Amino acid sequence: MKKYLEIFSKKIRREPSTAGSDWPVVLDMLEVVAKPLVTVDEKRFFHRSLVSTLQKMITLRNVPVYLFHHHRSEGNLWYDAQKDGSISLSATKKYEALIELQPFFTKQESLPQKQEIDAITGNGSVKALTLFQFFHEYDYLLFCTISNAEVNDFFRLVQKLVTELKNKLELHNRITRLTGDIHSSKRALNDYRMKLRETERSLKKRIYEINNLLEISSELYSILEFDQLISSALLTIVGQLGCQRAFALLFDAQKNSFTRYYTKGYEAAANEDVEFVVDDPLVSYFIENQRPVKLQELEKLARLKKFAKKLNALQMDIIAPVVHSNRLIGIIGCGSRLYDGQFDQSDYQIFALLVSIISISISNAEMYENVKKMSFTDAMTSLNNYRYFETRLREELNRARRNDTTVSLLMLDIDHFKNYNDTLGHQAGDEALRVMGWILRSAVRDEDVVNRYGGEEFSIILPGLDKKVLPILAERIRQKVEEHPFYKEHIQPGERITVSLGGANFPEDADSFDKLVECADVSLYASKKAGRNRFTLYKKSLTKKD
Repeated sequence: MKKYLEIFSKKIRREPSTAGSDWPVVLDMLEVVAKPLVTVDEKRFFHRSLVSTLQKMITLRNVPVYLFHHHRSEGNLWYDAQKDGSISLSATKKYEALIELQPFFTKQESLPQKQEIDAITGNGSVKALTLFQFFHEYDYLLFCTISNAEVNDFFRLVQKLVTELKNKLELHNRITRLTGDIHSSKRALNDYRMKLRETERSLKKRIYEINNLLEISSELYSILEFDQLISSALLTIVGQLGCQRAFALLFDAQKNSFTRYYTKGYEAAANEDVEFVVDDPLVSYFIENQRPVKLQELEKLARLKKFAKKLNALQMDIIAPVVHSNRLIGIIGCGSRLYDGQFDQSDYQIFALLVSIISISISNAEMYENVKKMSFTDAMTSLNNYRYFETRLREELNRARRNDTTVSLLMLDIDHFKNYNDTLGHQAGDEALRVMGWILRSAVRDEDVVNRYGGEEFSIILPGLDKKVLPILAERIRQKVEEHPFYKEHIQPGERITVSLGGANFPEDADSFDKLVECADVSLYASKKAGRNRFTLYKKSLTKKD
């Protein structure tokens, strides 16, 4: 920069009228552009410095030059640098159209909106004028009403100064662009090297994954809890195929449709109503084509286009059927590779093997779930049995302790059930028990747990239900049972089937499993003793039954 200033100072010293006058001011201005000007503050400082420099040059040369400056965000408002005033020039864009800097002499008749200039000069004839801008933000207008050697020298020096400033700024811009290009090239080279290393790692990983399939199958076969199995299976797919997302849509026997939805790599709210029924064309398609397919293949088939569109929204690339014993269990998909490129033939082979392993694992888990469910389900009523009741109530009590909440327990017994069963036979008695289970399920909330406690006795676990609400629920159940038309219930005392109920609450009445069951049972006994077909809420004055 120092050498540059020396060269420029020699240039301007050659100007006959500049020696020993304003060239130090000019050089000070050039110091301002010694570095790139990028920020708003830097540009504002440049603007103020330039206005100050031009003012000093006008003063030192004692030339009658008008100096106005303008920021384009301020519309037509221009500021007088010498009088601290402002004017409005409506023809700003037309001034910009004048040839910049050279020639700086402009014929008066070619000036647009002459009356505006005349208002400034007092109708003086404009002999010289120049208009220039910096950063496409700041405009500068200089003009004079006389023409002589001093004025001409002044405008030539302004021209040289502006030219040098713009050249310097452009040089900085070029250097900045070149520096950016160098950095971009370095980044691109580094990215390319990283991709090469990633490809190498991917190939090595693929070899390992193929050899690892046997270990994967052994691990998945050992998982019998269904949700854990699907989670592990999808995680395996993501890891083995190097993709970001995977999902499974499996058959739900209760709904008789494919609605069990699992994902890996999606947001929590990503279950975008992707489901289909058992007679959907997709089922027959995958029964006939038991292999992984590209999503584009499904999109080409008119009967599958609607479902393919939903899968496309999930950013799936390949889909495979989960088939066992020629029965479609569900579908599994994956997509969004972690590295560039499409799924190749090797990927399809690995995916097919993984889905086959997952299919067998799902079948094993379903068998286990069915056996487990049977062990916790009462065969007669399809309600939970006592074993499940005990496990679940202990879980709810532990949860209530952790969360400082409440659990209510309702026990109920069918009144004079032995008379009904002995008179009408076991088939009628069994049917009455099944109907009772249906009534109880329909009378409580989804989160409540209805159980067959044993014989004609039932229990209902009510998480979060306050003790004062328990009588309301119990009365609703009692009325539903009393109003239901059971088969030949007229043979019962009172000519209808009724229930007696007792209830207690944790932690208000009891602080443990055994104590809560005891309190509810004592309350039930109190209802029986008081004449049946009623509810008793536990209180300390109640005594244990004999």
